[in-house]
Amino acid sequence: RATGMKIQVKGEKKTAWQASYWEGGVERRVEGWDMWLPDGRRVPQVTDSYQYLGNGERTKLADAMHPVRRKVVSDCDQMLRLIGRAGILGEKQTNAAMGLAVEGTVCHYGRSTPIGLEACERIERTRAEVLARRGLAAGTPRLQVHASCAAGGLGHRHAYQHAAGALEDEIDRVMQMPEGTPAKIAVEAHVRGTCV
Repeated sequence: RATGMKIQVKGEKKTAWQASYWEGGVERRVEGWDMWLPDGRRVPQVTDSYQYLGNGERTKLADAMHPVRRKVVSDCDQMLRLIGRAGILGEKQTNAAMGLAVEGTVCHYGRSTPIGLEACERIERTRAEVLARRGLAAGTPRLQVHASCAAGGLGHRHAYQHAAGALEDEIDRVMQMPEGTPAKIAVEAHVRGTCV
């Protein structure tokens, strides 16, 4: 509501909740609880998956983010291949277009879903394949793709740089929130539990 948007409850599509806990090394769903908005509307519990940023996130943490990661890889692959087919683009234009496509996709989804190195490596394999097909890079090893132009490389930034940056930006944003904010309390607790 602070942004002027109304809270919408439409089944499990707009506002919904999910929670799990670990017991004996097994993830279990929290069940038997009801959540209510201050205006008296009941917030439904997610039963299978939740549409977040247009993608279904599953209820259990162990596999919750796989659909989003698959979408990121698929979208990046598709855009990289389309850019590779644009024969009129030179090396610098191809670099800029690929950078915008990968950075935009990875950073958009990476603010809510850790993308991970495995997904980023799949994106980079496609990038190297497209650049090799265009005659702009050797293909393997991929050092040439990511090395700086001064070092004889093409200067492309690895998708993992964007994924890490998006996650770090979200953590920094949360840490700058006022004291007592639920997100800040949760992140501080995880930092304390991990680092202290």
